Amino acid sequence: DAPKASHTFNDANYTRIRLRRDTAISWSGTNPVLGLGEPGFETDTNLLKIGNNSSGWNQLPYVKVDNDSIVFPEDRDVHLKAVNYTVLTLEV
Repeated sequence: DAPKASHTFNDANYTRIRLRRDTAISWSGTNPVLGLGEPGFETDTNLLKIGNNSSGWNQLPYVKVDNDSIVFPEDRDVHLKAVNYTVLTLEV
Protein backbone atom coordinates (compact mmCIF):
# COMPACT_ATOMS: atom_id res chain seq x y z
CA ASP A 1 0.00 0.00 0.00
CA ALA A 2 1.11 3.55 -0.75
CA PRO A 3 1.88 5.75 2.28
CA LYS A 4 -0.95 8.05 3.33
CA ALA A 5 -0.55 11.80 2.84
CA SER A 6 0.33 13.77 5.94
CA HIS A 7 -1.96 16.64 6.85
CA THR A 8 0.40 18.07 9.46
CA PHE A 9 1.99 20.77 7.22
CA ASN A 10 -1.10 23.01 7.12
CA ASP A 11 -4.85 22.97 6.62
CA ALA A 12 -4.60 23.75 2.88
CA ASN A 13 -2.64 20.52 2.30
CA TYR A 14 0.29 22.19 0.56
CA THR A 15 3.54 20.35 -0.08
CA ARG A 16 6.82 21.73 1.25
CA ILE A 17 9.63 21.83 -1.30
CA ARG A 18 13.14 22.36 0.01
CA LEU A 19 15.70 23.72 -2.47
CA ARG A 20 19.46 23.37 -2.45
CA ARG A 21 20.57 26.64 -0.92
CA ASP A 22 23.77 28.40 0.03
CA THR A 23 25.42 31.81 -0.14
CA ALA A 24 26.54 33.30 -3.46
CA ILE A 25 30.23 32.99 -2.49
CA SER A 26 29.84 29.33 -1.55
CA TRP A 27 27.95 28.49 -4.77
CA SER A 28 30.54 30.23 -6.95
CA GLY A 29 33.45 28.75 -4.98
CA THR A 30 32.30 25.15 -5.33
CA ASN A 31 30.76 25.71 -8.81
CA PRO A 32 28.58 22.56 -8.69
CA VAL A 33 26.73 21.14 -11.69
CA LEU A 34 23.01 21.10 -10.89
CA GLY A 35 20.89 18.32 -12.36
CA LEU A 36 18.45 18.99 -15.18
CA GLY A 37 15.73 21.23 -13.72
CA GLU A 38 17.32 21.23 -10.26
CA PRO A 39 16.98 24.65 -8.56
CA GLY A 40 19.70 26.30 -6.51
CA PHE A 41 18.94 29.32 -4.29
CA GLU A 42 21.36 32.00 -3.06
CA THR A 43 20.28 32.76 0.50
CA ASP A 44 22.08 36.10 0.72
CA THR A 45 20.92 37.53 -2.64
CA ASN A 46 17.50 35.82 -2.99
CA LEU A 47 18.50 34.75 -6.53
CA LEU A 48 17.73 31.42 -8.15
CA LYS A 49 19.38 29.31 -10.86
CA ILE A 50 18.07 26.16 -12.56
CA GLY A 51 20.49 23.40 -13.56
CA ASN A 52 20.91 21.85 -17.02
CA ASN A 53 22.96 18.78 -15.99
CA SER A 54 26.11 20.06 -17.72
CA SER A 55 27.01 23.67 -16.83
CA GLY A 56 28.68 24.65 -13.58
CA TRP A 57 26.98 27.15 -11.27
CA ASN A 58 29.11 30.03 -12.56
CA GLN A 59 27.95 29.45 -16.15
CA LEU A 60 24.21 29.21 -15.36
CA PRO A 61 22.02 32.31 -15.77
CA TYR A 62 19.81 33.56 -12.95
CA VAL A 63 16.07 32.95 -13.23
CA LYS A 64 14.37 36.14 -14.34
CA VAL A 65 10.89 36.91 -13.00
CA ASP A 66 8.86 40.09 -13.49
CA ASN A 67 9.51 42.18 -10.36
CA ASP A 68 5.77 42.83 -9.91
CA SER A 69 5.11 39.13 -9.43
CA ILE A 70 7.75 38.32 -6.79
CA VAL A 71 7.44 38.91 -3.05
CA PHE A 72 10.10 38.36 -0.39
CA PRO A 73 8.34 38.59 2.99
CA GLU A 74 10.22 39.24 6.21
CA ASP A 75 10.04 35.53 7.16
CA ARG A 76 12.09 34.70 4.00
CA ASP A 77 9.39 32.56 2.38
CA VAL A 78 9.80 32.95 -1.38
CA HIS A 79 6.69 33.27 -3.53
CA LEU A 80 7.20 33.14 -7.31
CA LYS A 81 4.19 33.61 -9.55
CA ALA A 82 4.16 33.24 -13.33
CA VAL A 83 1.35 35.61 -14.30
CA ASN A 84 -1.46 33.97 -16.33
CA TYR A 85 0.16 30.54 -16.09
CA THR A 86 0.60 28.96 -12.70
CA VAL A 87 1.60 29.75 -9.15
CA LEU A 88 4.78 28.29 -7.67
CA THR A 89 5.41 28.76 -3.97
CA LEU A 90 8.83 27.90 -2.62
CA GLU A 91 9.64 27.85 1.07
CA VAL A 92 13.25 28.53 1.92
